[in-house]
Amino acid sequence: MSPCWVEYFTTFGLIVAVFLGYRICQGFYNIFNQFVLGRIFGPALDLKKLGKWAVVTGATDGIGLAYAKQLAKRGICIVFVSRSQEKLEHCAQEFAEKYGVETKTIVFDFSQPYDKYETVKKGLAGLEVGILVNNVGTGTTTIRLTETPDCDKKLNDLIHIQALSCAMMTHCVLHDMMERRKGVIVNVSSFTAYVPMPFMSIYPATKAFVDFFSRCMSKECETHGILFQCLLPHFVQTKMLLEDREPNLMRPSPDTFCKSAIGTLGRSERTFGYFPHFVLGCVANLMGERRAYEYIKDDVMRVRYRTLKQLGITPQE
Repeated sequence: MSPCWVEYFTTFGLIVAVFLGYRICQGFYNIFNQFVLGRIFGPALDLKKLGKWAVVTGATDGIGLAYAKQLAKRGICIVFVSRSQEKLEHCAQEFAEKYGVETKTIVFDFSQPYDKYETVKKGLAGLEVGILVNNVGTGTTTIRLTETPDCDKKLNDLIHIQALSCAMMTHCVLHDMMERRKGVIVNVSSFTAYVPMPFMSIYPATKAFVDFFSRCMSKECETHGILFQCLLPHFVQTKMLLEDREPNLMRPSPDTFCKSAIGTLGRSERTFGYFPHFVLGCVANLMGERRAYEYIKDDVMRVRYRTLKQLGITPQE
C-alpha cells in the first residue's frame, strides 16, 4: 500500500475515532446530568417561575399522586383531575395541610369524548398553569381483539383515557402557556412503547402515541419557551400492576420513581426517569425488538392466561 493511501486511512480513522469519542462523552454527560446532577440539585428549571399552578391528571394514586407531592414540596399549587370526587377531596385536604399549598379539584372521567372537556376548561379558567402532568392511564390488562369480552368498550376507553386525554389536556393549557412564553408539559408514556407487546397491543400503541406526540410538540413549541418531556418508565409498583409486591430496585415505589424523574426536568426531553430503567432501555436496544420480546414473553403470556381464567374463557392459540 502506497504511503498516500496509508495517510488517507489514518486520517479517516482519526476522524471516526474523534466522532465516536464525542458521542460516547456526550452519552456519559447526559446520564450524569439526568441521574446524578438531577438527583443532587433537582430540576434544571425554577418551576415556581413557570406559573402558580400545576395540573396533574390521574392524580389520586400512583405516579400522578407521587409527582404531585414532588411539585407541592416545591411550593407549587396543585389542580387534581380525576374521576373520584371522594379521592380528590382527600388529596386536596392532605396537600393543603401537609404542604401548605392551594389546591383545586376537577372531577372528570377521561373515557369521555372530546366534547366533554368543557368541564376541564371551565375548571382551569383564570388559573396561571405553568406545569401540566399528563399521567392518567388505565390498567395493563391484556386485550386480544378476537377473545376479549366487551372489546369495543375496552378499546374506546383505553384510547380515550391514554391517547385522547394527552392531546386534549395539552390543548386546554397550551394557548395560555404560549401567550406567557413559558410552561412545562410532562407526558407519562411507558417502557411498553419501546418493545412490541402481542396480547397487549392497544396499551403500548397508545403509549407510543404519547411518546411521538411529545417529540412532535417539543419541536413545534421550542421557540415559544415551552418544554415538553416524555417519561418512559418500566414497572413502578402501583395498583395498575394488579400485583401486591414490595418495591425493589427495578420496580420502585411511585415516590422513589418520581423523586428521580422530577430531577430530569430541563435536563432531558425524553427519559426513562430512573437510572435502573435507563439500564433496561439500553439492554432492550442491544437485544433488538424480537429478542427483547422473547425475554418478557413469559410474563406477558402469564398475565393473559390469568386474565382469561378470571373471565372463564379458554385462551386461543
